[in-house]
Amino acid sequence: MDYEVVFEISKIGLQDLSFLLPLPGMIIILLLIYKKAPDFSEQHLSISRQYVKKLCVSCIGFAVFIAVASTSNIYNKKQTLRALYEQGRFHVVEGIVEDFDPMTSRGNKNESFTVNGVMFKYSGYRITQGFNQTASEGGPVREGLPVRVSYIDQDNTIIKLETGRIAHN
Repeated sequence: MDYEVVFEISKIGLQDLSFLLPLPGMIIILLLIYKKAPDFSEQHLSISRQYVKKLCVSCIGFAVFIAVASTSNIYNKKQTLRALYEQGRFHVVEGIVEDFDPMTSRGNKNESFTVNGVMFKYSGYRITQGFNQTASEGGPVREGLPVRVSYIDQDNTIIKLETGRIAHN
């Protein structure tokens, strides 16, 4: 059986950082509020201009901290998986996709399938550096598909997915 690689951890960059996309806009808005901080104390609200500025600085600091911590965490997980892959510390199972249970378009459950008794679960809505492209997002996994799956024991994270193809002579 000839296989085509459809996912390999060593060939992709960081995934799932899209949750950081609103961050620059939020920081710009906070900077504008900081620059033109209103003084609510004149309106009997007991909120001074200095308090508004301190609140803006705190929010910006928190947003930057979350961005750095999240990116660092994702990067470290990626490097760990990549190192295990490069060291050959993974398992391989080959066979036919069985018990394929696709994730719904609403994403209210994980997509899953079994190959020779090994179950794999993943979601397009979960941050992971392993394979997680669901069928509803155009993923390649289907019932009856011949596959070779390289995975790490931890949650059976797929680090390489190959799908069967017909050999051409």
